[in-house]
Amino acid sequence: LHLSLRRQRQMCIRDRSYTIHQASKATATGVGLVLCPGGGYRDVWLDREGHDLGIWLQKQGITTLVLKYRTNYRANQLEPAYPWADYLRAATADARQALQILRTQASSLHLDPEKVGIGGFSAGGHLALTVPLSLYEETEPDSTLTSPNFVGLFYPWLRDDLTVEGVIEEHDSLPHMFFMNALDDPLTPADRCIEFFKRIHAKGIPTELHLYSPGGPGFDMGKG
Repeated sequence: LHLSLRRQRQMCIRDRSYTIHQASKATATGVGLVLCPGGGYRDVWLDREGHDLGIWLQKQGITTLVLKYRTNYRANQLEPAYPWADYLRAATADARQALQILRTQASSLHLDPEKVGIGGFSAGGHLALTVPLSLYEETEPDSTLTSPNFVGLFYPWLRDDLTVEGVIEEHDSLPHMFFMNALDDPLTPADRCIEFFKRIHAKGIPTELHLYSPGGPGFDMGKG
């Protein structure tokens, strides 16, 4: 199932779209996951960090929506097309709409609306975190439709906007979180991931952190 998301405003270089990998009715666990691939907000690595995992999870009874969110670089890939705050408001809206799509189609997709989460790789991990942390919101989100029940973060890019004091601490409740990183990753360093995990854990949020000694940057599914 592949549908184009409705274009909002004119501040997009490439249209956003999504692909749903639906688990069969016989195997469906009721769990749904929005997947945000990485790509540094220049590209969206749909196969390596999107469809490959979505197809694997589909066989485990988990339905995924692989999101091609809007990017923020001009054709030359050298400079942002829009101010970061403006762009991230648009990208966060893409992620929230993806969660809403899974919930509003829960019946036909054999999903439990209380088991719908979001996950992301690298820059997609940053995008996935902007949703539960309510960053870059234009309006008060409809939490019943657009708040994730859990978050999966695979070598997430923890930009400075996520690590400033108070961003985590001001929230009374956050969804369960899962972190994964490699200790030899120079682009999305494990030490930042560890510090972020410790702050989440200090709030009493159920969370897990998995660190691998080798792996390097962008190991996606770890094949090869």
